[in-house]
Amino acid sequence: MRNLLAILSSRGFFGAERANLEVLDLMQRAGLKVEVLVRHEPWKENLHLRAQLQQRSLRWHTARFPDYPSMAYPKYWLRVLFLLPFFLIALNLRAFRVAHRQRSDVVLLNSVFSTICLLPWLWLSRLPSVFYVNSAPEQHNAFYRWAWKVLARRVNTFVGESDYIAGTLRDVGVPELQISVIRSQAPSRHQPQPCAWQRDEGDGLFVLGYVGQISVTKGLELLIESFVLLHATWPAVRLALAGPLDSVFAQQLKMRCEGLACASAIFFHGAVEDIDGFFVQCDAHVALSLGSEAYGLVVIEAKQAGCPSVVLHRGGIAELVLDGVDGFVVEEATPDAVTRQLLAYRDQPSLAAQQGREARASLMERLHTDRQAEYWRHVLERVRASFPVPAKPHSGRKHDV
Repeated sequence: MRNLLAILSSRGFFGAERANLEVLDLMQRAGLKVEVLVRHEPWKENLHLRAQLQQRSLRWHTARFPDYPSMAYPKYWLRVLFLLPFFLIALNLRAFRVAHRQRSDVVLLNSVFSTICLLPWLWLSRLPSVFYVNSAPEQHNAFYRWAWKVLARRVNTFVGESDYIAGTLRDVGVPELQISVIRSQAPSRHQPQPCAWQRDEGDGLFVLGYVGQISVTKGLELLIESFVLLHATWPAVRLALAGPLDSVFAQQLKMRCEGLACASAIFFHGAVEDIDGFFVQCDAHVALSLGSEAYGLVVIEAKQAGCPSVVLHRGGIAELVLDGVDGFVVEEATPDAVTRQLLAYRDQPSLAAQQGREARASLMERLHTDRQAEYWRHVLERVRASFPVPAKPHSGRKHDV
């Protein structure tokens, strides 16, 4: 197998999109010729995605992807439904032409709706396909429940980043033999802006670091409430937050923190490109996402910098941390529970450094993120060998990673 066509139809650019780019970059460096089909709209997020592809020397082609009639925007339903058949035809013709011109051997998919839209081409071309699952399968309506059943018949292999995702795929009817788990390594940063924040050596402080979106779902309110309790009994602790401050919630949270008694111990650094440089300044990492995270690349980045992580016992992110060994897994999403766990670093001053060493070692010894390229190569070779596409979902071959 030499040529891969990836379908990237997302409107935004968040963790899942970063993970997709890293996988494509990894495949290209492994010797595959990678072509990417992206949305045609000249939106800010789309232009950013194209710029990121270009930085990695990944060739992209635009296509008209149909829109899903979202419940959040009912006023656009008539327009979306009217354009749907025209966009469906245009998208399938575009995919056929690009794949034919590039002599694609396999297709990489990552969106349920765009995959359903591409079914005419996928069935007719009979190209082997891999579905890269970045989040738990949606089942909130009849369309998605039907769609996952169809995907289980047409897609050769589903790749998730955690055992949690593998379990959710089984729940929607994907056979065990069609599921592989490959944990991603830390993203490569292409010439990131160096982290401007530098601690004074021997400052005697203990810094907790957070990296990610400043949003409710990421547990920022829980983190702030926990830090207030923590700082009351440990004045030397500090909290450094790295994430975009352009949302209403982020601005409100920052203003709220300015009114706290421990305001001088909380620092908002805004968006930071040099994640590794940021984590090097931290003694421990906190990620208290309230939802069930599919994986948690930020934990992998913290481990790479030798920084232990404190996470909630939810989703795939909890699989990355061995409680008490390379960080802590908090069972209850309450300020008291989080604070009790963090106080262990105060009571045992050498614990964070010890867990940090274990965290870095776990990348190769337990999580095997260094073998990501090897595992992907095995999956793609197996999928290509399974051509033509199996007629029934239980006909896939077993692959354990």
